[in-house]
Amino acid sequence: MADTQIFNNPQELAAAAADSIVANIKNTLEQQDKFTWVLAGGTAPMLAYKVLSEKYASESFWKNVNFVLGDERIVPLYDPLSNWYAIHESFLSKLKIDETNMLAPNYYKSAEDAASDYEATLRSLPAENSVPKINELWLGMGEDGHTLSLFPGHDNETYAGALVTAVHYSPKPPPDRISLTLKSLASVKDCKILCSGESKSEIIAHIINGENSYPIAKVIEVIESNGGKVTWQLDSAAASLI
Repeated sequence: MADTQIFNNPQELAAAAADSIVANIKNTLEQQDKFTWVLAGGTAPMLAYKVLSEKYASESFWKNVNFVLGDERIVPLYDPLSNWYAIHESFLSKLKIDETNMLAPNYYKSAEDAASDYEATLRSLPAENSVPKINELWLGMGEDGHTLSLFPGHDNETYAGALVTAVHYSPKPPPDRISLTLKSLASVKDCKILCSGESKSEIIAHIINGENSYPIAKVIEVIESNGGKVTWQLDSAAASLI
């Protein structure tokens, strides 16, 4: 069952998330050469990236981290809607790492081609049980219970044939995206779900109380059934109904 950590405000949540990922990287790199971290867009993760860039950017361990993106919008690289561009500008560009550590999706292709390309990229990572070994997965969650770009009612929500899927007709713009699938998450070791704001409190309460129809609940089930650990990191507003 997923753990829950509650913080007074988004700033405390961001600081705790930043400290937690750094501790996980350091501990893991004592046992292996590389660490794979799947990044998330969204308000709460972006605050945590800001803390990381201000507090930990000079650390040498970043050169041993592979940075992957959980989902991306099919837009030009410098578009404000690009998750990778936002994360790169606020965080990745501040680190002393090689470009080969930053596994960005291809932006100038169809969603299907971009998904196929990104799957090939993921296949180059250290693997476990035929899927990438993900040491840390960060997730956000929408008010409809979606995570990554797996939306309620979309077939790709339970897509099992590939590691990365094309997404069309997204209920949030832009309509075309790519996303990791449930299959790709089978070897996640540690997952943090970062959420802030009262608007998400009702659906968080439903999920924590056992409602399993939402995409985020299905992601949690896949990770935990394969031995991974999941932790909700919430501010007090997001946790107000649990």
